[in-house]
Amino acid sequence: MHLIQTSRIPSIAVLILTIATIGFAQPPAQGPPPPRPNDVRDLAMSIIINSVLIGIQQGVDSANAHIARDAHSTNITAHVSFSANVTQPNLLPTQNISTPNQNQIWNSFIVTYDVTDIRYHGVPYFDRQIGQTIDVFTRCDAWFTTHGALTTTTSLQPAYLDGPSFSEEALNFFIANTLTGLVDSKLRGSLPGAGGRIDTISIVPCGCLGLDPGSQANNYKDGAILFSLPPRKTVVTTNPAFNQASVTLQRIRRLQARGNGGILYFPSEDIRLDVYVNQTLRSVEVDGIKEGDDRALNVQPVTFPGPSGNDMVVLIGNTVQHLEGDQTDSDFLVFNKAQNFGNGIQKLIIRKVYWTQPQQLPGGGISKPFKNYVDAYELTFLVSIPQQVFETGR
Repeated sequence: MHLIQTSRIPSIAVLILTIATIGFAQPPAQGPPPPRPNDVRDLAMSIIINSVLIGIQQGVDSANAHIARDAHSTNITAHVSFSANVTQPNLLPTQNISTPNQNQIWNSFIVTYDVTDIRYHGVPYFDRQIGQTIDVFTRCDAWFTTHGALTTTTSLQPAYLDGPSFSEEALNFFIANTLTGLVDSKLRGSLPGAGGRIDTISIVPCGCLGLDPGSQANNYKDGAILFSLPPRKTVVTTNPAFNQASVTLQRIRRLQARGNGGILYFPSEDIRLDVYVNQTLRSVEVDGIKEGDDRALNVQPVTFPGPSGNDMVVLIGNTVQHLEGDQTDSDFLVFNKAQNFGNGIQKLIIRKVYWTQPQQLPGGGISKPFKNYVDAYELTFLVSIPQQVFETGR
């Protein structure tokens, strides 16, 4: 629901958004749409902000208890307190390359931990400060269904030690390493949606998402997350057969993909093909596919109401190599009304990536590595769009 950001350490979300603005392609965010003016509900931003601040306080209290418990073995005592600067919340799209994007609300906190009353073997030392950014995201997950729900996830950026280092190595290690890690671990157990969790906010289902950011004078606690239930579309056609659009995966062909003097990645590959049609996923295992192989795909078609107006049909294709960590290559296509929503046979090329190795330059320097893209898989789809669809009502 919110996020926190440090002045020294840039938020990952900011970096992602910066990268996105300089040309890296992501599928468009397809929703949730903004709330309708006559059906707006709200969740006070103060609930989210206060829950994060309470979580930070619980994490700090736990860290202080840990320091006191271990004082007999470390000979170090200290007290940790915190202050947090809440930055203005924003409504931004997620930046997923291999899954459908959606809009989300992003809050950021810049947190300063004051480490005071530091003593080593009873000898007092200078106070220190630790900085950290905490990013909290609120989304309407499954907004395109009848059971969409507001959820929150929290991302903690690495804590860092501010100011000059101690000459005393034991204390420097304690604060720069042990204490920063301790604070981080305690926060992961107390903040909403942290530690890889997704927390659901227990209110009525959502299908739309908006934001009243509130005012800086009130630390944005007077703002609100706006939401409403999704519109119910009534599709009217001159022929009932035109009610449903569909996308059918037909074939996958492995292309010749070479780089760095060899085949990318293996002569024979076992992959999982993941294809999203708007928000619906179809997966199929493709084993032992070699360059030049062309395989038919027997996968259930994706059906959905015929698009119209400002709707989009977004096709995302991923080939997931069954390696350690699963190497994923991805690409996407977007079709709108002017393109008849992609009706007909469509082909999506998924590229593999390799890096050139640094080379010795004539002047004695080293060249930079360069990222190369090579066409690797060709997916063939049949897009069937109803031709006489219009919609009325909510």
